[in-house]
Amino acid sequence: MARVKLKVTYSDGRVVESIVSPKAEVDFERHFGTSVIKAGRDMHQQYYYYLAWAGLHHAGREAADFDTFLGQIDEVVDADAEEESGEEPGPTKAARRPGTSSS
Repeated sequence: MARVKLKVTYSDGRVVESIVSPKAEVDFERHFGTSVIKAGRDMHQQYYYYLAWAGLHHAGREAADFDTFLGQIDEVVDADAEEESGEEPGPTKAARRPGTSSS
């Protein structure tokens, strides 16, 4: 499975990219009791937030716990979909789901 890249915009204006590592994927699966691929078929917004947090947290780039992280962010979007389309997916624009191909 290709690595998922998510763009996180914090409330203070910082924008960072979160690459979802295998460790972050397993953390997600343990937390939600489902695989990333299955979750991708019925993606809830909290899944995106958790994947973004887990990617940053396990890379040592986000020290806050998940609930604190939620209070510090404005948006999480699929960075790959944004690069492919040349435009930013907004809150109503569907982002590519983890486990799906962009081709």
